[in-house]
Amino acid sequence: MIEHGGTRISTAVMTHPKRLEHARALRDSHPELGLRVVVDPDPEGPPSSVRSARLVWEAAGADATHHLVLEDDVALCADFRDQVLAAVRARPDAVVSLHAAATSRTGFAGRLALLRGSPWTVPVGPYVPTVGVVLPVRAARAFAAYIADRAVLADHHDELLKRFLDGTRLPALVTVPNLVDHRPLPTLEGNVLADGRPSFCFPGDGGPVDWTAEPTRPSIVPYLMYPPHRHAVGLLPTVARNGEPPSRAAVELLQESGVPLPALMAEFVDALDGLGAAAGPVEDIVFPLWCTAALLGTVHRVETGTEGDAADAARRPLVERSLHAWAAAVLDKRAGADRAAATARLAAFLSRGLTAGLAPSRGERRYSTAAS
Repeated sequence: MIEHGGTRISTAVMTHPKRLEHARALRDSHPELGLRVVVDPDPEGPPSSVRSARLVWEAAGADATHHLVLEDDVALCADFRDQVLAAVRARPDAVVSLHAAATSRTGFAGRLALLRGSPWTVPVGPYVPTVGVVLPVRAARAFAAYIADRAVLADHHDELLKRFLDGTRLPALVTVPNLVDHRPLPTLEGNVLADGRPSFCFPGDGGPVDWTAEPTRPSIVPYLMYPPHRHAVGLLPTVARNGEPPSRAAVELLQESGVPLPALMAEFVDALDGLGAAAGPVEDIVFPLWCTAALLGTVHRVETGTEGDAADAARRPLVERSLHAWAAAVLDKRAGADRAAATARLAAFLSRGLTAGLAPSRGERRYSTAAS
């Protein structure tokens, strides 16, 4: 357990016998957390996180105020204990997710929070990230009972948490930046994103964060859809139905917000030249990538009224880190031997797209957030 003042967080890591060594290594390398290892009780059964998920939430401490659950394939930031305590103390009644994947809906919402300087965003889409997550202890026990009563083996832990929370009034938040990263171990149940699951922004060395600041709740979340439809869109999370937000085409939103499309296209062509050989692995999605990056800048500009130095905003260290994570995730299954160089070039390309979207628009125009 980790505690400070009246906050007492019991801790556990969920695992499978095939990965027990990783869970034990995590526990042993962080003795200050007092992690309890919870193992799948039926490892020969169908691959599923449901069995261990129920047990790991049942493991909430009797005198705890909150319960932290980690998956066995995570890396923690250097000052994890202090940061998670501070985050939970700032939002004691919330579900606090500590990770969002680099190319996930929530990861893009997190980039908007970085641009705004907010330490929180909200989960977007049909699941709440569970790579690392803290629940108030009463909610943890209720979630364990919900899994026991409602779940089937085909369910996924993160989708179950979203469904459970939909029936409560508990707010769900995601830390920005992330406090945990997802290590590239083989999945046991096949629940993977097309571009993998690394964090959208994970400063492993930690650093100060003001967790008392307000969350970012964007009305539009730029997003590059997964295969087979690799379109650049703006998600509308405030009008989500059944967990899946409707969307509008990114180009339409850019145009409505006053972005001069001829100038944006000219900038795209120039930036494409700078990609060089890195353009090859992403040639099928290079323009959607550009539109998604530009819409990130535009949404920030429109929703905050910010029209300052666009290049300075794109060069903030955590923003740069998040663009590099995006580029690395996109290239994870695409790039060849010189992946580091390709990642750096693609991150620079995305930064130029973001800067183009941040640039001042023509007049006081604003996109519509009505679903099409």
